[in-house]
Amino acid sequence: MKGCRRVLRKVRNWLEHKNNDEWLKDMRGMLSLVATVIATMTFQSAINPPGGVWPTNEGVVETCKLQRYPNPCPGEAVLAFSKPHNYAVFLFFNTLCFVSSLALSFAREWTPSE
Repeated sequence: MKGCRRVLRKVRNWLEHKNNDEWLKDMRGMLSLVATVIATMTFQSAINPPGGVWPTNEGVVETCKLQRYPNPCPGEAVLAFSKPHNYAVFLFFNTLCFVSSLALSFAREWTPSE
C-alpha cells in the first residue's frame, strides 16, 4: 500500500505544473494535436467507409438508378447498401466528430495567445 501511495505521489508531482500559464500553453498544444488527429481520422473514414465501396466495371459505363435493387451503384458504400440505418448512424457521428474537431482547431488558431 505504501508503494502505491509513493507512486501516485510521484505521478501527481510530475503532472503538477508550477506555472499555470505554462500549463495553459501545453494544453493548447495538446488539444491542437488531438483535434488534428481526429479530423484526419474522420476524413479518412469518410473517404474509405467501413466495408469499402462497390467497385466499378472497367470499360463499362453504368448509370445509377434510384431503384438500385438488386444491383448497387458503383462507388456506393457497401454498408450504405447492406445496412442503411447503421450507415446513417456512422455518417452522423463521423460528421459530428469531424466538424467539432475542425471547430476546435479554428477556435484555437483564432484565440489570442500571450
